[in-house]
Amino acid sequence: MCGDEAANPFSLLANETRLGVVEAIGNASGGGEYATLSHSTVQEALGGVDSGKLNYHLRQLRGRFVERTDDGYRLTLPGIRVYQALVSGAFDGERPSVEPVELEHDCETCGDPMTVSYEQGRFFVRCPTCDVVYQRYPISPNAVDESDAQSLLDVSMWTCHIDTWTMLRGICPYCSGAVERTFSPEDRVGTNNDDWDLFAYLSCRSCGWFNHVTAEMVALHHHATTTFYDERGLSEQYMDVKLDSEWTVTVHSEDPLRARVEITHDGDTIRFLLDEHLEVVDWSVDGERPHRSGATPRRRRAASDDPAPRSRMEASLSILADETRLAIVEVLGDAGGGGEDAALPYSTIRDRLATGDTGNLSYHLKRLRGRFVDPVDEGYRLTISGIRAYQAVASGRFERDRPTVEPTPFGERCAECDGLLQASYLDGRFIVRCNGCSVRWFRYPLSPNAFDPDDVQQLVEAAFTRNYTDLRSMFAGICPYCSSGVARTVSGSDRGEMGVDEDTVFAHLSCLRCSWFALPRVDMVAFLHHATATYFERHGRPKPSAGMIVDGEWTTTVRSEDPLRVQVDIELDGDTLHHVVDEDLQVVEWTVLD
Repeated sequence: MCGDEAANPFSLLANETRLGVVEAIGNASGGGEYATLSHSTVQEALGGVDSGKLNYHLRQLRGRFVERTDDGYRLTLPGIRVYQALVSGAFDGERPSVEPVELEHDCETCGDPMTVSYEQGRFFVRCPTCDVVYQRYPISPNAVDESDAQSLLDVSMWTCHIDTWTMLRGICPYCSGAVERTFSPEDRVGTNNDDWDLFAYLSCRSCGWFNHVTAEMVALHHHATTTFYDERGLSEQYMDVKLDSEWTVTVHSEDPLRARVEITHDGDTIRFLLDEHLEVVDWSVDGERPHRSGATPRRRRAASDDPAPRSRMEASLSILADETRLAIVEVLGDAGGGGEDAALPYSTIRDRLATGDTGNLSYHLKRLRGRFVDPVDEGYRLTISGIRAYQAVASGRFERDRPTVEPTPFGERCAECDGLLQASYLDGRFIVRCNGCSVRWFRYPLSPNAFDPDDVQQLVEAAFTRNYTDLRSMFAGICPYCSSGVARTVSGSDRGEMGVDEDTVFAHLSCLRCSWFALPRVDMVAFLHHATATYFERHGRPKPSAGMIVDGEWTTTVRSEDPLRVQVDIELDGDTLHHVVDEDLQVVEWTVLD
């Protein structure tokens, strides 16, 4: 094994009983809650395992993957990620595949129709004639319906968007580690298109998850671009394989590096200036048509009424509950840094495991194949489920005991009493509480990989960015961690329990497979909408997602109960941004009123 058990989370989990504990607690979760189980309940779930043996294994897990509370044992955030990784490998029979299906879009190079397909755990949009690859991205098998190519396209394009959006903000969408963001003029990453000259290079420093996108895509995923297209009748432009627009990229300066991206659509042009860290330094619009209602939102993925039974996880559990197999996952994952899809030859894996028993290694590789490891021409590489397993275990790989941040002011004040808000990190959870009236404004489980314990401002920014990313994905009906469907319901029944007024409505969001959940207020849909970020920037204010308390006067009104329509108005400097949110958590109307 790579490293001793005390320091290495892969060693901690390389045991059937320990993975069984994670599975038992995860399986008991649901309905918007992660379970806490008593010792006897865990013991019963594991088939009556010896009490002394169970105590030993629980001690090994405590601190990293399991924590003890007054009510029993619950998963830490890395423990939840391990459970989600096991779920991502729980699919029926063979891994799904979708043969190439023609799209209603033609290749820019040769003019022939492009195709969409799902092969070896990866989503592709490409031209079969000239072999140009327009999209290539690992997608969990949970997201794929083999009978519905359009669903594959929709879910995959959304996943590409939300992952890129998160990484451009400097946070890994899977392990929450810091992301390196640079430009790379030489890197075309197998697209077979020499016309794309400037690429953005995004790579997580913790788990090696990476993305390479053209400079145009950095601008495409910006909220101002979404508003620009929305004002011209096209919603969610990042969901389109091909846009009928003119794109121009020029290197504005080399030291420091500045790239200018111009997008012309319907006679108007939006211009961006990007710096060497892929930050938008400036943006402007020619021929701007402000204060126009947005387009009708697209159909969202509907969660299945018949979620997959949790018993399917047994195969994933039995495969990974072995020291050699988890070591193989670790070796392949560790080799995947630097933004590359690592594939290692058999001999390299053997050498790094320091094993001379080739028969034993071959047996374990065979057991992993299909679910967690793929054979390729260069050797072996992780599948998307293997990558998720590596990321999940790596999220428990920190240098010392889980960090703690004592309550510390971070420059914002309570909306109730004007007292100082304080941020803290306790038991793996980020908390914002007022030191005056003691109201707890925010609580969120956050990976220790996401922040430096000595930098409270970084902690605050990382927690809000991570939470907002989760909500955007769950509002769209897709779990941000295992890619399964999300049950979305809207209710005002919580109002009395939480002491809020009659116009406060809550969304209940829960993954049908891994139970990741959130209970945000419905006005968060407007809070995270692209028009809101653009509206604030046009008024020279920080984007709402930049902090806890935001400028402006916010008013929420329930316009109708059946069908549900919630109106959210934001007033700034005499203007009002008006949103209407429906029961599917979609903004069906927005406009700016003078």
